[in-house]
Amino acid sequence: MMNMNPMQLAALLRGRDPRQVVMSMIQNNGINDPMINELVGYAQKGDVNSVTKIAENFFGQRGQNFGQEFNAFMSMLK
Repeated sequence: MMNMNPMQLAALLRGRDPRQVVMSMIQNNGINDPMINELVGYAQKGDVNSVTKIAENFFGQRGQNFGQEFNAFMSMLK
Protein backbone atom coordinates (compact mmCIF):
# COMPACT_ATOMS: atom_id res chain seq x y z
CA MET A 1 0.00 0.00 0.00
CA MET A 2 1.06 3.59 -0.40
CA ASN A 3 3.51 4.91 2.12
CA MET A 4 2.17 8.28 3.26
CA ASN A 5 2.19 10.24 6.46
CA PRO A 6 -1.05 11.07 8.29
CA MET A 7 -1.13 14.62 6.93
CA GLN A 8 -0.91 13.37 3.35
CA LEU A 9 -3.74 10.93 4.07
CA ALA A 10 -5.84 13.68 5.63
CA ALA A 11 -5.30 15.85 2.54
CA LEU A 12 -6.27 12.95 0.29
CA LEU A 13 -9.49 12.37 2.23
CA ARG A 14 -10.54 16.00 2.65
CA GLY A 15 -13.84 16.58 0.89
CA ARG A 16 -14.13 13.00 -0.32
CA ASP A 17 -15.91 9.92 0.95
CA PRO A 18 -13.23 8.16 3.04
CA ARG A 19 -14.76 4.76 2.34
CA GLN A 20 -14.40 5.18 -1.40
CA VAL A 21 -10.84 6.49 -1.10
CA VAL A 22 -9.71 3.58 1.07
CA MET A 23 -11.49 0.96 -1.06
CA SER A 24 -9.88 2.43 -4.17
CA MET A 25 -6.43 2.38 -2.54
CA ILE A 26 -6.83 -1.27 -1.54
CA GLN A 27 -8.19 -2.41 -4.91
CA ASN A 28 -5.66 -0.42 -6.97
CA ASN A 29 -2.68 -1.77 -5.03
CA GLY A 30 -3.54 -5.46 -5.50
CA ILE A 31 -3.43 -6.26 -1.80
CA ASN A 32 -3.90 -10.00 -1.34
CA ASP A 33 -4.15 -10.43 2.42
CA PRO A 34 -6.91 -12.66 3.83
CA MET A 35 -7.69 -10.27 6.70
CA ILE A 36 -7.83 -7.28 4.35
CA ASN A 37 -10.01 -9.21 1.90
CA GLU A 38 -12.38 -10.13 4.74
CA LEU A 39 -12.42 -6.51 5.90
CA VAL A 40 -13.18 -5.28 2.37
CA GLY A 41 -16.01 -7.80 2.06
CA TYR A 42 -17.59 -6.59 5.29
CA ALA A 43 -17.17 -2.97 4.22
CA GLN A 44 -18.79 -3.60 0.85
CA LYS A 45 -21.77 -5.22 2.62
CA GLY A 46 -22.02 -2.29 5.04
CA ASP A 47 -21.33 -4.55 8.03
CA VAL A 48 -20.00 -1.83 10.33
CA ASN A 49 -19.99 -4.07 13.42
CA SER A 50 -17.65 -6.63 11.83
CA VAL A 51 -15.36 -3.91 10.46
CA THR A 52 -15.20 -2.34 13.93
CA LYS A 53 -14.40 -5.68 15.58
CA ILE A 54 -11.54 -6.33 13.14
CA ALA A 55 -10.16 -2.83 13.75
CA GLU A 56 -10.42 -3.23 17.54
CA ASN A 57 -8.61 -6.59 17.38
CA PHE A 58 -5.95 -5.20 15.04
CA PHE A 59 -5.16 -2.27 17.33
CA GLY A 60 -5.47 -4.40 20.46
CA GLN A 61 -2.84 -6.84 19.17
CA ARG A 62 -0.48 -3.90 18.87
CA GLY A 63 -1.20 -2.58 22.35
CA GLN A 64 -3.19 0.39 21.05
CA ASN A 65 -6.73 1.53 21.73
CA PHE A 66 -8.91 1.67 18.61
CA GLY A 67 -11.20 4.38 20.02
CA GLN A 68 -8.31 6.69 20.84
CA GLU A 69 -6.58 6.10 17.50
CA PHE A 70 -9.84 6.63 15.58
CA ASN A 71 -10.59 9.87 17.42
CA ALA A 72 -7.06 11.14 16.78
CA PHE A 73 -7.40 10.31 13.09
CA MET A 74 -10.79 12.01 12.83
CA SER A 75 -9.47 15.14 14.54
CA MET A 76 -6.82 15.43 11.79
CA LEU A 77 -9.57 15.58 9.16
CA LYS A 78 -11.23 18.64 10.65
